[in-house]
Amino acid sequence: KNNYFKFNNDYYLQTDGTAMGVSFAVSYANIYAHSKEILFISRFKSQILLYRRLVDDIFMVISPPCDFIHQAAPFFLSFIIDWTVDPHERDFLDLTIFKGPRFLSQGILDLKIYQKPMNAYTYLPFTSFHPLKVFFNLVANEIRRYITHSSSLTDFLIVRDRLIQRLRKRQYPWKILLQAAEVYHFKQRTQLLSKSTKKTLDRVVFTTHYDPLTKSLRMSKVLKQHW
Repeated sequence: KNNYFKFNNDYYLQTDGTAMGVSFAVSYANIYAHSKEILFISRFKSQILLYRRLVDDIFMVISPPCDFIHQAAPFFLSFIIDWTVDPHERDFLDLTIFKGPRFLSQGILDLKIYQKPMNAYTYLPFTSFHPLKVFFNLVANEIRRYITHSSSLTDFLIVRDRLIQRLRKRQYPWKILLQAAEVYHFKQRTQLLSKSTKKTLDRVVFTTHYDPLTKSLRMSKVLKQHW
């Protein structure tokens, strides 16, 4: 009620749904969706082999799929759902989940990185005023994500090389790219996928603004000597 917004010099009044832009909208929508999906899952639990949802993205493995969408529609009358069924592969969030070579012998689905066609790849430009570690960690952690999200070495190498090419266009120097690319290797995939216990450090955090002056003062050294 009374939620106005402007688009292309025209003013609109929202008359239905949660007010757009409010902080609790996503949480409210999640609660509402959950109230519907628990009934849906209970009704089709014999057909749903796997069900995962993140906000408004759902991935399901169902058996048998015959007429499933028509039967499920009444549970989501207040939703606009774009159902897409594929017997071989589907895109979900930043993944393409597909039946690879292991599926017939082991019944295991494989993964590879999915990147939307509209992705502009606006990575942090190297000309931005950030510490070098920020750029280094951005590259290293993105490569780590590519490793954990790729079942095959070939698929990993394709997206890694594309990343390097895109970052070169953002003026990242070869030295940082090559050093960051050596932090994680595909042979570490099993280790990277295993759960690790986070170490808790007993330390005091000193936060300040980053600028040339604080960098030249060597704040870390000063604090260690006089804190």
